[in-house]
Order: sequence, then C-alpha cells, then structure tokens
Amino acid sequence: LIGQEITKLVTMDLVMTIASILVIDFLRGLWVRYCNLWWFWNLECTFPEYGEFKVAENVLHLVNNQGMIWLGLFFVPMLPAINNIKLIILMYVRAWAVMTCNVPARQIFRASRSQPTFYSVITQVLHKNLSRGLVQAIRYMVSPGIVIPVLLLLLLIIYFLFALVRGLREANTDLSNQLMHDDERSTTQSQRSRDPHSFIPSLTSVSEEAQMEQLDDAEQQHDESPQKISALKLNWKQRLLVCIGWTDLKRIREQQQQQQEQDNKAKEGVDRSSPVSGMKS
Repeated sequence: LIGQEITKLVTMDLVMTIASILVIDFLRGLWVRYCNLWWFWNLECTFPEYGEFKVAENVLHLVNNQGMIWLGLFFVPMLPAINNIKLIILMYVRAWAVMTCNVPARQIFRASRSQPTFYSVITQVLHKNLSRGLVQAIRYMVSPGIVIPVLLLLLLIIYFLFALVRGLREANTDLSNQLMHDDERSTTQSQRSRDPHSFIPSLTSVSEEAQMEQLDDAEQQHDESPQKISALKLNWKQRLLVCIGWTDLKRIREQQQQQQEQDNKAKEGVDRSSPVSGMKS
C-alpha cells in the first residue's frame, strides 16, 4: 500500500507539473504576445508579463522528487526507472517552455561553495589519520563503478524477496485449502459411519458387508492422504520455481504421482518376470 501511494504521488506530480507549465507559462505567454498589440498597457513590461524560469523552485522540485524516490525505493524496487522516465519527460517539457514562453530570472543565484570545502576538509582529515592505501581503497569503494552495481544488486535482492514471500503465501493458502477439504471429508464420513439411519436399503443397494468395506477403504484413503501431503518433498529447484511463481504444488504433486506410478509399474514388471527366469534356470 505504501509503495502504491508513493507511485501515485510521483505520477500525479508529473501530471500537475506539466499542467502548470501549460496553464501558467504557455497560455500566459500566448496572452502577452498576441494581446499586447491592442491592450491598454504594455503587457510585456508590467502585469502579467512573461513567466520567469525560476532556478530555485526547479532545484527544490528535484530535491523533493529525489526524497520521494529514496522513501519509496524499499517498497517499489522499480521506482527509480519510473523516476528516470519522469525526469526525461520533464526535461523536454521545461526546455520547450524555456525556449518558447519563459524569460531569464531577474535574481541570479550563485553556486554554493560549501560542498567543495566540506569534501576538501574530509579528504584532509582522512589523509592525516589514515594511511595512503586505505584512503585509496575508500575512494575506490565510494566510486560510481562500485556504488551503482551494489544498488542494482540490492534491487534484485529486494525483488527476489518479494517474489519469495508471494510464492510462500500462495503455497500456504493451497495447503490450508487442502487440509480444510480433507477435514470436511473426514467429518462427513465419520458422521455417516456413526449414524445408523444414514443407510436406507433398496433393491439396487449393496449388502451391509460391502458397505462396511467401502467405509473402511474410504477411511484408509483419508488416513493415507495426509501422509501423501506430508511426504511431498521439494528440492531447491522446485522451491525456487514455486517461489517465483513459474509452477505450483499441484503440478509438482501430479508429476511425483506419475513418477511413482511408473516406478510401481516397473516393479510389477520385474516381479512378474522374476518367476519366469527362476523356472528357466
């Protein structure tokens, strides 16, 4: 739920930004450009005039966008890809707005010098307190060539864990449904066996002995069914396929039953052929 809400927030931010550029900047520029010829005052120098490209607001928008991405990265692993598409669209839309209906800002902002000073102080402290090889190792570890693959690996791990949880949840629901179905069958069979009036004899009914044999066979099958369920053993490949969602427990159980039937047929064939070989010998 948190990931869905953050994704909705990112997409709505894209839609509202494009709408504000079209309404505030583009329509305003059209009004100023084509109505300035017959209006009572100069629209380009006074109100409403052309919109300014405000650097500070755009930088704060990027910072807010990056904060939302870092917040929702754990819940939505594909959110950085969505954010890249969003930034590419905004880049072209803002470039078009700047070239057509914006003017440079009157207030000029200088680049901050605190960040290079901060990094220079950190490097000086590291060089004074640590050895040269350790400092080079730290620089190598924080380089983009190491950080980006580590982030991609973390994204893959998060996706795998989500798929694993989903597969285990589906397997748990399947097993719980099977156990509930078996419990219902056992309760109905036990009630029928205890109720003396449940069997109404007729001309087409079987004898009492045959009925008791059928009940005994059903109870034996019911007793063997949990053993079959518990005897279902999965190797690591089958567990991985179940967790990813490429297969389910029913298909694996059917494959194991077919393999068991083939093994039983092979054993019966060997048992039948063994007396013949003994007679020939």
